[in-house]
Amino acid sequence: MKPNEVKPFLLHEESLIRRFAAGYLSDGKIYDEDIMHFLLKAYRMEKDIPLRGFIAMHMSDFPQTEETLITLNRLARNVAKDRHHFEAAIANADVRLILSSKEKFNFENKDLSNRLKYRIEIHEEDTDTLWNRILEILCESRKNYETFDFETMDLLSKELSSRDDIPMDKVHDLFEEYNYDDPYYDELFMCTLAGNLKLEEYSDLIIESLSLDWDYLNDEAMFALTKIRSPYIAKNIENMFYDENEVFQIFASGTLGYMKIKEAEDALVSLFEKAEDDYIKSYLIFSLCDLLSPYAIELGVPLLPDKYDTSFDSLEKNLYIVATLNGIDHPQLEKWREMAEEDDKKFRGML
Repeated sequence: MKPNEVKPFLLHEESLIRRFAAGYLSDGKIYDEDIMHFLLKAYRMEKDIPLRGFIAMHMSDFPQTEETLITLNRLARNVAKDRHHFEAAIANADVRLILSSKEKFNFENKDLSNRLKYRIEIHEEDTDTLWNRILEILCESRKNYETFDFETMDLLSKELSSRDDIPMDKVHDLFEEYNYDDPYYDELFMCTLAGNLKLEEYSDLIIESLSLDWDYLNDEAMFALTKIRSPYIAKNIENMFYDENEVFQIFASGTLGYMKIKEAEDALVSLFEKAEDDYIKSYLIFSLCDLLSPYAIELGVPLLPDKYDTSFDSLEKNLYIVATLNGIDHPQLEKWREMAEEDDKKFRGML
């Protein structure tokens, strides 16, 4: 399915479907401005109060408007349980929108308040100063890795990426001079920058990062490749997949599931058909579910009930979601629905 086709399911009658749709759009780095309006409606639709947070937690992942900022600010003042999520969404909104807003934002969470203050501070700096700040952080981290603060680097990267006068010659130099044999915190910055600027020309370097035994970097590489979202990346991952280590295979599967493009679906189907290891098959089938691919049903049914790693999640529940969103009336749909409801009931009981 295409992301645009998933947005209406944020208002589906079933909570499980609404929550899946929110996660699908968030994981896929889909930044359509109108998603927040759907999310706010979905939040109000959720009758099970503990589950509302699973809608609210995604609100910081999408662009805001003046209208949604006003609504979030009101909710932050009146709904204590999910106040952190509302304040996070405000703190992550476009700084220009925050500065032009007539709203007064008083945060209860001091960390989020400081985050927004810092974002405003660096927004008011010129681009050369911003770039030098980044270089200083990277230089210090090479001397003492404990000084590296990823959140600060991430905020600097996002602010830099929003500038019209970004020094692309220096950006290219950074990538061209990078030493593949000695990955360091530079690579975390490069991942965030490549993703924010959609630098497909450096996607090979980012793909290589998926194989390194460093979860922090694996995640950022996966997010960067998701943002770039190109057929080239999907095909390259497919070609490399079975020549790389298990770490690569795990994070590459996730990347393909997040990318939300037809070429990623094609790659996952091809890789699944060649898979021999049940563990890797499990990653691939759940990634097809993440894509809401109908092939997840065709390839997943033979794995039921236990020919996959059941510690991942319930495959029946995921196939129910895939079938529902695709309008597929499968013979086992009612059974899957019952199993999905039972699984969701257990989940709510743990909250």
